[in-house]
Amino acid sequence: NPLSGFTDVQGRLIWSAVSDPAVIPAPYSASWVANRVTATLATGDSPSGGVEVPRDALIPEPGTGALRLVGEGRTAKAKVVYRVLASAFHDTTRMTVADVLYPFIFSYRWGVRHPQNRNEYDPSVESSTALMRDWLQGLRVVRVETEVKRFEEANVTYQVPVVEVYLKYALPDAQQTTAVAPPWSTLPWHLIVLMEEAVKRGVAAFSREEAERRGIGWLDLVRDRKAKERLASLVKDFARQGYVPSSLKGLVTVAESRARWAALRRFYEKHGHFLVTNGPYRLDRWSEGSAVLQAFRDFTYPLTMGAFDWYPVPRKAYVSTADLRDGRLEIHAEVERVMKFQRSYTIAREPLRSQSPDGEAVEIPVCRYVVVSLGGDLVSAGSAPYDKTGYFTVDLRGRMKPGPYRILVGLYLGGNSVNLDIKVVPYQAEGPVMTPGLTRPSS
Repeated sequence: NPLSGFTDVQGRLIWSAVSDPAVIPAPYSASWVANRVTATLATGDSPSGGVEVPRDALIPEPGTGALRLVGEGRTAKAKVVYRVLASAFHDTTRMTVADVLYPFIFSYRWGVRHPQNRNEYDPSVESSTALMRDWLQGLRVVRVETEVKRFEEANVTYQVPVVEVYLKYALPDAQQTTAVAPPWSTLPWHLIVLMEEAVKRGVAAFSREEAERRGIGWLDLVRDRKAKERLASLVKDFARQGYVPSSLKGLVTVAESRARWAALRRFYEKHGHFLVTNGPYRLDRWSEGSAVLQAFRDFTYPLTMGAFDWYPVPRKAYVSTADLRDGRLEIHAEVERVMKFQRSYTIAREPLRSQSPDGEAVEIPVCRYVVVSLGGDLVSAGSAPYDKTGYFTVDLRGRMKPGPYRILVGLYLGGNSVNLDIKVVPYQAEGPVMTPGLTRPSS
């Protein structure tokens, strides 16, 4: 919340440009798309459906944020393994494990009422982090991988922290589950600490409600001149001390801390504000009615040109035929293929194959179905697997009471669930096994 909550029009536009979230809303569905973290989800495989949380996993202490060992006997519903695409911040410091973990520390420190200090709690932080704190069962930094990408100009080394996050619950949509508690912050730990110290000292508050309650300003790292002067004084003191908050002891050395605070001080002296992120744009100049953004061209930024090329032109998939054979619904699909010519493109519709005409692997759509009675009652629903023979299969044998039903089938390609082409296949179930019905779909 570094710019008065970014609640005004100018603040929202600035934040959307300079910040870089862990995941972003999928443009053609209600799910999420990986941005600065990629995730692999594993749900419980024990009889109880649980995943054992390693005893050396960490959990922040409510009210203080201090990282504590989980210990023995804790289980979770899901384990998410995140690969964090780290890069440099605008003040030239490099993202480390401390930056990855500090948002969790902050959420438990400021989102849980502290009995001894009312000014180290904010109800807006509590409400905005409630879901994460309710779900989190533990987290563990497994390792930091090093990747090297070769460019014509130079080779670039990337640091990729790998973090396990254990969750109390899991949702049917894997992307929804992995979006609950990603280990990520677009702000460096030293800037968050500076904001915390400002709030503790009464310079400003994190939220409008707390600002009004305490009779102080709403925190603004860009437009509040008096607040920035006091922050600059704090940064100078912290650089001299090599200040490291107690919650980061063991993760950050005094020398690293001094380098961080010195870099933040240089950034402020050059740019006149403290809005440091690891996003693709940096705030350069601003006035009451305008803002100038400068592209942040750093070789460590991981999202290179073309990273989201498949989103501007959403593709669709279609059910070409749906045949009922001995209680099994066999679904053949057609998919759209985008063919580009410089700035123009055409879309071709072709049968789904495991390989494209040029030999490359193709994306297989997700096939989902719903079975309803003639009265509209839901009878069954699920996803149909794709067979190597080239079709999706729904096995309904023995699952329906005798009577008439309808099967609604839709195909999702590239996460696109907008205006699906739904096919409706009527059939008659008789006895314990469904008998063949229509061999051609109706819509």
